[in-house]
Amino acid sequence: MKSQLHWPDDPPLNINRHFLHTHLKENGCSSEIVDAFMGHWDAGQEPWASYSTLCPQEYRNLLTPIIERLMVRLGWKALKGAAL
Repeated sequence: MKSQLHWPDDPPLNINRHFLHTHLKENGCSSEIVDAFMGHWDAGQEPWASYSTLCPQEYRNLLTPIIERLMVRLGWKALKGAAL
């Protein structure tokens, strides 16, 4: 990556997470949705707890088109894993 990006130093190890977080926010995802996706929450804010008000279908419907457009733009495709 260093040679491709022409950076003077090594990129941070979690550059992929920064990229995805920024992309989701720039494409209209709320902080609540982005934090749930990235695994960022504090006690009492867990998106998948018994009394959470985050709807899994709404969560999926918000993220899917944004992630699918990103994958197409970058030329990525989903691959079937060994477990499936």
